[in-house]
Amino acid sequence: MTRQLLRHPLQKVDVKLLVCLDALLAERQVSRAAATLGLDQPAMSSALARLRELFGDPLFTRVGQGMVPTPRAIALAAPVRELLRNAELLVQQADRELTGGFTGSFRLVCGADFIESLLLPRLIHELEQHMPRFQLSILPPNTKAVLNQYASGEIDLGIGYLPDVPPALHQAPLFEDEWAVVYRPDHPLFRRGVDAAGYARAVHLQVSPTGIGTYSQLIDKAVAALGLHRSIGLTIANFDAAPPIAAETHLVATLPASVAKAARRRCEIEVKPTPFAIKPLRIFVYWHETTHRSSLHKFVRTVLRQQCSNLG
Repeated sequence: MTRQLLRHPLQKVDVKLLVCLDALLAERQVSRAAATLGLDQPAMSSALARLRELFGDPLFTRVGQGMVPTPRAIALAAPVRELLRNAELLVQQADRELTGGFTGSFRLVCGADFIESLLLPRLIHELEQHMPRFQLSILPPNTKAVLNQYASGEIDLGIGYLPDVPPALHQAPLFEDEWAVVYRPDHPLFRRGVDAAGYARAVHLQVSPTGIGTYSQLIDKAVAALGLHRSIGLTIANFDAAPPIAAETHLVATLPASVAKAARRRCEIEVKPTPFAIKPLRIFVYWHETTHRSSLHKFVRTVLRQQCSNLG
């Protein structure tokens, strides 16, 4: 059995034809109507012919150098103008959001707690200047469902580090952070400074925000390249909790330098460069293809990147 396809009444309507009708009603002359829309006269005459066929009515009759609308054309004038006005408002929806009309919650995922501490105060302060009614919701990372969360709109933006970025996600770099070794001042392995041998003998505190070691993999690869291995004594989820633990225990933490330097003001710790090269931690902003062209999303991404350019 052949399935009958249902057609919507508006499928046969070209909005550009309605724009032409609106201009013809205003100008009452083909050449003037064409000029207002930047068209040539033959194009406007062709549009008028299609309009007559669409509505089954002459719409205009020639009188002297001008045209007089028929009763059908006069009846169409107000509805056509209203439809075009609503279409303009629909296209401008994103701009209205950017001028303070956005009242929903913009959902953001931060891949690590230190990113929240570093960026959110700057981001929120800047957004408040432009959109006082703007709301942010910070969601925990969910590595198993992250792509579905982006696609469904549950996540608007993500900030962090992903070693493998799905094709459906766009990305842009925000900032880089070097690594630093953090330990208590009287640690017996580092009385003469931090070297690779002492680092390998230490028991380490590992930070894994999502439980799968995304960030620590960068460290482990650098250690393995030297033929060494780290012994992990404790794994925690928060970078900001690592320095106080290292200050009171034998554990050694390898942390983003921004975290380590900030912690030195409140903890009695030593902060030293790593004794071997580790690939810098590169933090990105991620977003889905579905929001790639949204004016609102573009604005937030631009603000975020501007604030990151001022870090230091």
